[in-house]
Amino acid sequence: MMPTTIKGAMSMPVVCDLIKSVGKPAVSRLIEFELAKLSAAVSVGCNLDNYKVQLIATQLIEFFPNESIADFKVCFFRASAGQYGDIFRLDGIVVRKFMEAYLDEKYQTVEEQLMKEKDNLYKAPVVQSDFNVYEEFLKVHGTGVGNKIPAISREEVLRNGQSEPPKKPSTGHRPMSPEEVEAWHAEKAKSLAAAKERRLAELREKHPTLTIEEINRLL
Repeated sequence: MMPTTIKGAMSMPVVCDLIKSVGKPAVSRLIEFELAKLSAAVSVGCNLDNYKVQLIATQLIEFFPNESIADFKVCFFRASAGQYGDIFRLDGIVVRKFMEAYLDEKYQTVEEQLMKEKDNLYKAPVVQSDFNVYEEFLKVHGTGVGNKIPAISREEVLRNGQSEPPKKPSTGHRPMSPEEVEAWHAEKAKSLAAAKERRLAELREKHPTLTIEEINRLL
């Protein structure tokens, strides 16, 4: 039931958070299951045995704590289809290279989403409405050229308890107030900042030798 795309995997909880919730053994078994499927999908000598599967799962938890189980699933599926080149052997080193190639794709997707959010940050939200001004006008005024709006008598005014004729009911549609627009922009800016922080943490985890200037260029 896990996502089968990179974008879908990005919405899943990461390994370090799962460990806090269900414990490391349970998380390790989930990764072992995905490794077993990868091993069954390829035909190379010395496929993974139980010991290697457990060892590689432990290594993946240590090396990639900020990725999700869905990330491993999508990565292994793409690797078994030849997305990251021909497979001549299957061990911990090869599996780690699969993940590194997958993360390059994932970070590219993250950067594209960040740029899209940045472009849309200051655009006013589009309010979809089925309200048709012309149709509402015809309901009130009719289709005849000579039709006129009937006058409201003084008695009708008094029955409504008002000193002025009653106004037509609101359609329920109104533009956003300046405060609502400001709140909407603030929420988008907060989401963008959080995404950048996650990206920064992932870059430092994967490339600890990068300088501040290099990290800023990637961000």
